[in-house]
Amino acid sequence: MEDGEGGVDQEHGAGSPGAFAESAARAVADEIASSIRGGGARPYDGTGLCFVEMGDGEVGRVDVHFRAEGGPTAPLLGPSAEYVAEKAEFGAIRRARWFDL
Repeated sequence: MEDGEGGVDQEHGAGSPGAFAESAARAVADEIASSIRGGGARPYDGTGLCFVEMGDGEVGRVDVHFRAEGGPTAPLLGPSAEYVAEKAEFGAIRRARWFDL
């Protein structure tokens, strides 16, 4: 199940789609705007992140790079208190941006 804040599907261990869809959508929007202006757009770099609830109030972070040389990479960082705070801020920013909360 997705935690709604860039979390992980606990059953399957896959990153939540929203965490990656946001950066892909930004790339598409940049490309559309760039084609209107006649300039070159930055290609989608294939990166994203998700946070992993580790239990006992601990959070890890996975930085995914789908287009890394040699194939996709997804190192697990943490867990740490720093990622607990980062996950909370990440979620708060998106709730404010997407839902005006």
